[in-house]
Amino acid sequence: MKKIFFFAAAAAIVSLTACNGGAVKPDLATDVDTISYELGMSNTQGVENYFLQMGIDSTHIDDFLRGMKDGALVGEDKAKQAYYLGLQAGLQTTMQMLPGMEARVFAGDTTTHLSTKNFLAGFADALKKRGAFKLDSALVNPQTASMDLNQRTAAYLERSLEKRFADEKKAALAWMQEKSKEEGVKELGQGVYYKELVAGTGAKPAETDRILMEYEGRLMNDSVFDSTIARQPGKPVEMGVNGMIEGMRLALTAMPVGSEWEIYIPYDKAYGAAPQGPMPAFSNLKFRVKLAGIKEKQ
Repeated sequence: MKKIFFFAAAAAIVSLTACNGGAVKPDLATDVDTISYELGMSNTQGVENYFLQMGIDSTHIDDFLRGMKDGALVGEDKAKQAYYLGLQAGLQTTMQMLPGMEARVFAGDTTTHLSTKNFLAGFADALKKRGAFKLDSALVNPQTASMDLNQRTAAYLERSLEKRFADEKKAALAWMQEKSKEEGVKELGQGVYYKELVAGTGAKPAETDRILMEYEGRLMNDSVFDSTIARQPGKPVEMGVNGMIEGMRLALTAMPVGSEWEIYIPYDKAYGAAPQGPMPAFSNLKFRVKLAGIKEKQ
């Protein structure tokens, strides 16, 4: 029989309603009693890793068991069930969600924190169908708050990154300015530039097309971060135009089949200002692209 482990996520704690907890002593008079006991034991697999993930010290096992017992024994009391679900949601908020959001928005600045008080106020207002301010002449609601949040956090992150990586942004702007003045370089729009190495005469792809292409991507220091040309020279790969970064989509939809271009993409039309993977902060990109064809639609 397949074992089921419930501690893969924080929500698992409430699911273990059949387990023993706290100071409860086993009473194994029947097979059902033993099955219940063994189910409790088998579901502890992964708990120690869960403690590490949540930052709980092993000296607080008794506290954990006491809370688990209280949650497991609420029975049909809907008020208590709701309370413990809220307690669990609050723990997830303060231990995981808010710290994760802070790491993304504040660009590694550990001295700045989101307001737990205002988070709770916004959460309560949404459930009670009210709002603390207006957006576009209407009280803010979960849908408009979500859209405004994305814009507001992106702008805040940009400011945080500009403060932390001021030199990198300055270098990125200078690099694009330099590329724009090189002989043979033309502007595509939205800050994207290209140089035609081989002129193509075929059709231009639409964003909905799948294409056959070879490419090599380089950072501003000319180091290669991705290359189909190196991996499989002379063998184009099939890719969907609409799955690519914005600057590449802009270039490909202007590029006739048979062309070979060198494309210069600013960071805001590539992977953004934040460092990620092999990309440093404010990474402009340079691509050499050979567009071999457009895949016929079936």
